[in-house]
Amino acid sequence: MYNVASNSWTIKAPYPGTPRRLPIAFTIGTKAYVGTGDDGAFKGDFYKYDATANSWFSVAPYGGTPRYGAACFVIGTDAYVGTGYDNTLSNRKDFWKFNSLTNAWSAITNFAGTARSNAVGFSIGEYGYISTGYDSLTTKDLWVFDPNSNGIGEMDKFKSSVKIYPNPIVENATISFNPECLNAFAKISFTLYDVNGREVKFIKELNTSETTINRDELRSGIYIYKFIGDDNLLATGKLILQ
Repeated sequence: MYNVASNSWTIKAPYPGTPRRLPIAFTIGTKAYVGTGDDGAFKGDFYKYDATANSWFSVAPYGGTPRYGAACFVIGTDAYVGTGYDNTLSNRKDFWKFNSLTNAWSAITNFAGTARSNAVGFSIGEYGYISTGYDSLTTKDLWVFDPNSNGIGEMDKFKSSVKIYPNPIVENATISFNPECLNAFAKISFTLYDVNGREVKFIKELNTSETTINRDELRSGIYIYKFIGDDNLLATGKLILQ
């Protein structure tokens, strides 16, 4: 511990996790939190330090994949942790919120920049910021996160931009939407249902902003489509097959 008044250091209770590199740390109120990192294996464990008791306590492990080089910021009683390099040997752009009151993690909208590791995070007032990092090249862009939006803007952007044409379909059609939406969600899926609610076509993940769907053996009639992004209903509508 560093004492500003005396300009001195004092040793305290050691971190209870394994020795590691590139973890993240943040404070919420009077408690400090340290987690993730690399000790020869990718880590997702988290611990809370109580300075008054000079004690560490295990808390809920990180909600995403184990990783190192993540970035974080704190707004109120919530911490936001994301990006980094994980056990799939890839840079990441998913982001998770830690509620210190309930000791629980929940997924939020993906980081809107490129997947990266070793970025920096900070908060000013009610907004969080992520900047720099490594995404195969060093970066210097700066992004702001509004916790009161939490992806609502991205959901509206998808809904207003998505198109399936031609509609009615004869042989095939094209799904098209704003390519920026690919950065906003970890996964966007497409499902087509007949009028009885039976699933007749499913695309697990749309990897591009334009995708061709074939009619295959579907009969003429009215069908209902749904787009799901990270468990959120993004858009639904009617598709007619001639």
